[in-house]
Amino acid sequence: MKVVALVGPSGSGKTTTLKYLKDYGYQIQEEGYLDVVPINISNKSVLSKWFWIRSWLHKIWIAKQNNISLIITDRIPLEAIPYAVEGSSLLDPLLITINELRQYDIIVSSVYLRVPFEVCFNRSVDRIKREPIREQYGETELFYAKAIYDFYEKGIDQLWDFTIEACVSSPKAIADSVVTLINNKIIT
Repeated sequence: MKVVALVGPSGSGKTTTLKYLKDYGYQIQEEGYLDVVPINISNKSVLSKWFWIRSWLHKIWIAKQNNISLIITDRIPLEAIPYAVEGSSLLDPLLITINELRQYDIIVSSVYLRVPFEVCFNRSVDRIKREPIREQYGETELFYAKAIYDFYEKGIDQLWDFTIEACVSSPKAIADSVVTLINNKIIT
């Protein structure tokens, strides 16, 4: 089974891109963070990330058992790292876990939707107006948001398999780029 994970900080366009990919008929796994993390646990704690990581892995495992050959996800467990205060402690276990999935014929590839920091931050501010519950996550705290963004940028050659310059294209064009990666068997 192939797993294609769209990655990027809040505001990079993952959700909108996934809507196009779903319309194209691809099996989508949404982030679902709000559905699995108890409301009284801090978003910046490692514990909150383990709740989500477990859910992500479980959904992937179920998809594999249901003989789904390709699924496109909103995020990958590695993205828990920059959002938790002590998230760097998660790096090695998560890299090992993603590698171990290969033993079960689950191949995970990541596609970083790269957008300038200012665009991501402004989109996050706008999103909070539409979804006030997200305010608790600190996505509009400038220094926190910048540290998260920097994590993604530093991971370009080390963590992310592919990068799409997502600010210069429409969401549909970004989705089309993901489809091209899949159809050209670049994603393995």
